[in-house]
Amino acid sequence: MHPLFIGHTAPFGNWGVDTESSGRRDGHQFQGWCHNRRLCDNNGDCDDYCEDDWHEWNSCTSDLSEYSPPNDEFYNHADGWQQKSTEGTNTHGAGRLNLVVDCPVDTDGATTPTRAVTRA
Repeated sequence: MHPLFIGHTAPFGNWGVDTESSGRRDGHQFQGWCHNRRLCDNNGDCDDYCEDDWHEWNSCTSDLSEYSPPNDEFYNHADGWQQKSTEGTNTHGAGRLNLVVDCPVDTDGATTPTRAVTRA
C-alpha cells in the first residue's frame, strides 16, 4: 500500500461525514458513483471495483499516475476531471430548529417594511 494511504485503500472508498446533527456511519450517507464496475487505469490495467453494497468515490488518487485525471474511468464527470454522485442528493445530516422571528411592518405607507414587530 502506498504510504500516503495508510488506513485507506485506493482507489475507491465509502465516505461519510460528521455534522452537528448526525455522526459518520458506514452506510449510504454520502453515496458516490462507482458500483460493481470493471475499470481500467491509465496504464491499461483493468480490474473489478466497488463490489460491496456501497456506491463509492474515487478516493485520494489524483497524485497517483495510474489514476490521475483526465481519466473517464475513475472520474465520471467533466470529461474525466471530476466526480459526481449518481444517486441524487446526498444528506450529510439533518435537524430541526424552531425560531421566533420578527415580522416586517410598513409604518410609513411606502410599501417597504420600515421596522419589525415581534409577534406576541
